Amino acid sequence: MPPSRTLLLVLLSLLTRVSTIQWEEKIVKVLELDCTNGKDLPRHPSFICAQQKFTQCTKPTSRLCLHLNRQSQNRFELIRKKLEGIGVFPKDIEETFVKGTGKGGQKVNKTNNCVMIRYDSGTGEKIIIKCHKHRCLQKNRIYARELLYDKITSIRDNLEDAITHEIEKEKRRVLKPTDREKRQSINYKKRRSEVKNNRQKSFRYEDDIG
Repeated sequence: MPPSRTLLLVLLSLLTRVSTIQWEEKIVKVLELDCTNGKDLPRHPSFICAQQKFTQCTKPTSRLCLHLNRQSQNRFELIRKKLEGIGVFPKDIEETFVKGTGKGGQKVNKTNNCVMIRYDSGTGEKIIIKCHKHRCLQKNRIYARELLYDKITSIRDNLEDAITHEIEKEKRRVLKPTDREKRQSINYKKRRSEVKNNRQKSFRYEDDIG
């Protein structure tokens, strides 16, 4: 027996309050069952729009894209490509949402809009970032990834500077003479000094003879 109009309207009201994918799938199934019979379809404009929305939605989209405008989507894609450029992929990031603190009222204190990101580099070093700059969850997700990118690039730059410093230090250590080389240099200078002194004495002797 197909569902009544009252049941369909109740489900539609629930859909307006809850924007999860599970509820959308349930409503689509009910609509498909009712459309097969072709009877008792309500004529409410909002219901018709909802029906068209579900029947035309064939391409799967992520939950993040459903709640972001065009500018935020572009920003999210940009930071994702930047992270992939340095070897950080979405599967390497562990993301959790917790309740925020501070100013903002119930929107901040009673919703899980604070983002925590954990990244394991694979070498035993873990990076944990907690972002609660915006009241919007999706903006915090984007900003947390931007902080992660800046942190990783900063660590790598510092590591490169440290490696360069060690290389220069090793070069200076190699160029510095050892104790044996110092003794050999001193002995060589002494011998050269004696040779020069002997030459001066012989010249003076010849001058005295003349």
